[in-house]
Amino acid sequence: MWKEGHRLVIEPLAARSLAAVLESLEPLDDEFPDLDDPPPEAVEL
Repeated sequence: MWKEGHRLVIEPLAARSLAAVLESLEPLDDEFPDLDDPPPEAVEL
């Protein structure tokens, strides 16, 4: 942030990369249940 004449200039911080964000996250300790996910039925077009 700085002032140029009578204007106040505000610039956003550089965004962190997705890899950096994911690297900073803690691992999940949750157990996920198995899902019954059969393949979809055949469709004739």
